[in-house]
This record gives sequence, structure tokens and C-alpha cells, in this order.
Amino acid sequence: MPPILWFFLSIIAYVGGMIIFWKVTPRLFAMAFDEGLFMALAALDILGGLLAFSGVVVSLTAFSGALGMKIVNFFLLLGIFWLALRMTLRSFRRSTKAIRFGHILAGSYSLFLSIASVFAIVQLFR
Repeated sequence: MPPILWFFLSIIAYVGGMIIFWKVTPRLFAMAFDEGLFMALAALDILGGLLAFSGVVVSLTAFSGALGMKIVNFFLLLGIFWLALRMTLRSFRRSTKAIRFGHILAGSYSLFLSIASVFAIVQLFR
């Protein structure tokens, strides 16, 4: 397949992953961590993060690390960082005592996702 097709497919994966992460993470706040639906939504949340990062990696490898693609991927990673940091702040701010551990789990995942995006930004231009 031509690299431009890989790029468009990776952008679709990135947007899909970001939408999944954006829509599913707030739903985790409403339930306890030991519910079955919490585990299913957490798995879907992880899939969203994987899709977002795979969109960055596929577009970078399709163009063999060209400078223009590094700049595009920088902005894509910045978008992941912004959304993950926003979800982290939302989850740690809105915690009640009954379902506090679920908030901590969702917030920790979002925090690790934002740390991974910062690490990828550093490695991108290294």
C-alpha cells in the first residue's frame, strides 16, 4: 500500500482512539471498580489509548521518520497529552468516598497515558 494510504488510516485510528478515550473515561467515574461493566469499559479505554498511539506510530513508520511527519506526530502526541491530562484532572477532582478507587484507577491510567505521550515527544526528536 502507498504510504499516504497508511497515513490516512492511521489518522482514522488516532481519531477513533481519542473519541473512545474521551467518551469512555467519564463513564468509569459512575461505577465501582469491582463491577463487570467497569472492567469492560476499562478494557475499551485501553483500546482507545492503543488506537491513538498506533495512529502516531504507523504514520511515523510509513514515512520513515521524515521531518514533516515528525512535526505532525508532535501535534498528535500533544493532543493525546492534553486529553489525558484533562481526564486525569477530572478523575482526581470528582471523587466521592463510595467509588473513590475507580476514580483513582481511571485517573492513574490517564496520568500514565500523558506521561507516555511526553516520553514519545522526547523520543521523537531525539
